[in-house]
Amino acid sequence: MSEKFPSEQNIENENVLEQKEQNRFTIEPFTFNPQKLEELEDIAKQLYSIDQKRFSGDQFFNLELFKSVLINTIPNETNNGKINTVILIKNPKSNSIFGFIYAEPAENIYTDSEDELLNFFPERLSNPDIESTAYITDLAFERSGIAGGGVKRITEALISELRKNNYKFIELDATTNFGLADSLKRDFSANIIESNPHDSEYGPQVFFRFKL
Repeated sequence: MSEKFPSEQNIENENVLEQKEQNRFTIEPFTFNPQKLEELEDIAKQLYSIDQKRFSGDQFFNLELFKSVLINTIPNETNNGKINTVILIKNPKSNSIFGFIYAEPAENIYTDSEDELLNFFPERLSNPDIESTAYITDLAFERSGIAGGGVKRITEALISELRKNNYKFIELDATTNFGLADSLKRDFSANIIESNPHDSEYGPQVFFRFKL
């Protein structure tokens, strides 16, 4: 008779293997180098591939968007110095990307627009600290199994970079799938200022506001 649920020993073994796998990865910020356009193309394609696997239907971002995200990690005429912050989890042996997270200036995300597709919670612009708030736009891993420990490590790295750029708060709308919202609530409970569950086109989410 087969077991419907894995035994405690199997779960423990899986957790040990997952931890060993995580320890092999390196976490590093990405900064665009205009002299390395091939690197930009390669990383954008890897992020696009991961996002495609992570989200279904038309919910994943397109390749050109990822290129734009990466290009805007340095000041230019388009972003007026309001840069994106990108963190990658990489396998040092193959140099392949296993996961990523990136944040944008919240004021850019919440800007009102006549185009309904770009009109994303403009009421949040009333936040008096909007200029010192970053918004986590995307977070994804090659496999969801690593999400628990991986979320903490990669978010801590993001926080470190955001502090360097004088941000004081993070906001995001975290999916309740894959245990993401629960992971954030558990690992960063001391930093949570606001937590509100809500529905979205991506399914159930929780809006979080963190202090850095």
